[in-house]
Amino acid sequence: MVATTLLHTVSLTVVDYRCNAGPADRPFVELHDGYSVSYVRRGSFGCNSRGQAHELVAGSIMLGHPGDEFMCT
Repeated sequence: MVATTLLHTVSLTVVDYRCNAGPADRPFVELHDGYSVSYVRRGSFGCNSRGQAHELVAGSIMLGHPGDEFMCT
């Protein structure tokens, strides 16, 4: 995954993540290391978090809480 920091201040960091995973790639558990707001600009993927499965499509927003685990599929 390519990550580019677009803005970094004392109270806010904006990062552009470009995922290059495909349907055949094996999913793995990830961890939110801080509060986050993620916006899906293009494409779609599944996300399992807090025991629920979600389909994130272009225009979707995902909120992250420090310490929460999630898995993108």
